[in-house]
Amino acid sequence: MALEDEIRSWKPFEKVLRGGDRCALQEMFNVARCNASASSSAVRLFRFEGLFMSVLLEHQLRLAEAGCRLEQSRLCEMREVGDEV
Repeated sequence: MALEDEIRSWKPFEKVLRGGDRCALQEMFNVARCNASASSSAVRLFRFEGLFMSVLLEHQLRLAEAGCRLEQSRLCEMREVGDEV
């Protein structure tokens, strides 16, 4: 409930965003909802901290995944170049 209160408090901000930005904000809020039980177990003074950490965690996971894909792509390119020689 505290998370939903926090999300509701951002409605004025959301209303002035452009469509794509509004969708991105909603995605961030959905990430926080998925991690609500984890963030509630870390008692914090500000409820925004749990939301923020959930979003940071999701971004970190996506960066790591992108890095792995990039590395795999580089390895494939190196193999292809080696096959051509």
